[in-house]
Amino acid sequence: MHRRRLVEYVHFAQVYGVSAGICGHYCELGTAVSTPTGIISHFVNLQVVVPEAFILGSGELHVDMGSTINLVCIIEKSPQPPQYVYWQRNDRMINYDDSRRDITIDTTPGPRTQSRLIIREPQINDSGNYTCSASNTEPASIYVFVSKGE
Repeated sequence: MHRRRLVEYVHFAQVYGVSAGICGHYCELGTAVSTPTGIISHFVNLQVVVPEAFILGSGELHVDMGSTINLVCIIEKSPQPPQYVYWQRNDRMINYDDSRRDITIDTTPGPRTQSRLIIREPQINDSGNYTCSASNTEPASIYVFVSKGE
């Protein structure tokens, strides 16, 4: 009586410098085995998911002085929630411990991380380009215009 010995080979590949441009269907040639019934090979479909940040709304927001600026940044397609979401105005970090009591930043991590920047009673000098970003995303921006109400 002959015993067949089944051997399971585990193969893995590490891919460095991953970018969206390398997506596709690959044959792992190292696993191609010739058998009496043909060649056995292992195909892998590689998909690269690039995390994205975007701010809800259009590219600009108009608010009146004394009202409220309410910006929502969404981070999605991230394999894990970002550790931090950063907000900037005109390329200057909005400090989480800012002495202004009228600025609030609230971030809810998850598969679709949401960060909300609220500025109560904005003034003209709060106008500018607001940007949100995380360590694994490109930044997203919106321009906020604060003007005197009619």
